[in-house]
Amino acid sequence: MGKPSPPVLGYIHRLGLGLLGPRGGVDQVSEIRIGGQTAWRLEDPDPVFARNASLEAVGSFDNADTLGVSGQPTQQAVIFDGPASVAVGRRYRIAPEAGPVSDATLLSASYDDEAERTTLIFDALRANLDAEEITLLADPQQAAGTARQQASNGVLRIDEPELHGGEGGEGGSVGEVEVHLGDPGQFASAYLAHLAGRAVPAYRGVLTLVFRGIQRAGQAIEEVGGFEFQTLNNRLKKIAYRASRTQTRGDDRRPQWYPEKAAIPGGAQANDTALHIAFDVVTTQARLDIQTAAVRTLLTQI
Repeated sequence: MGKPSPPVLGYIHRLGLGLLGPRGGVDQVSEIRIGGQTAWRLEDPDPVFARNASLEAVGSFDNADTLGVSGQPTQQAVIFDGPASVAVGRRYRIAPEAGPVSDATLLSASYDDEAERTTLIFDALRANLDAEEITLLADPQQAAGTARQQASNGVLRIDEPELHGGEGGEGGSVGEVEVHLGDPGQFASAYLAHLAGRAVPAYRGVLTLVFRGIQRAGQAIEEVGGFEFQTLNNRLKKIAYRASRTQTRGDDRRPQWYPEKAAIPGGAQANDTALHIAFDVVTTQARLDIQTAAVRTLLTQI
């Protein structure tokens, strides 16, 4: 008789995984749970892009105009007098002297020495400027790659090998998660494209979470492995997330009309407060059952 095989004590799954969320996108992801345990959490969720926090003023600039970018319908250029110290990839607020503010991510910047004019190209910017004075602001925490930045179109790192007890229990989870909030100008995941071996959709207008391995310094995306899930059996644990959308509306992600009051702050109390629940009854019985179950869950938690 041959020597018996040692018993299987657990499994390590390494794979790339893409999860699609709600249509319309979200403002931020605040928690990721694996197997019912919190693998990552944004400790200070603030869905308002620094609306309730201290903003860092980059400067005020005269004669600001907005122009469309040829061949790029989701991009918009802001041109104004003088130089500006900015960083590509950072999120900024454009605040005109009169009119609504706009928040957008900077894609490129250039300065014309002869005209003494700066051109900034933003992604998904909704502004209409005509020779106006503007103030450019930024979140002072974002430049350091904070968790808040990661939760809003960035990469989260999960390093929880003991999440479910480690090797002596039910394993854990290690890897990175790309967060694509569903912006109108969102780019496709280079990691998913590599796995598929072809171009993949950008899933604009849809929250997308891409689970992958940890990308080391200097490592090409093609060399990144899969997210590591450790389990006792050959089945993956359930993945869940918590996300919010309070600061934008419509498929084009227009800013809310009253952003300062759109989000309910953490720790808010609802003492002696009336609760109104609206049901969509012009629908299928299956969808009605889902709504009913959601309300029952809500009532058990308040």
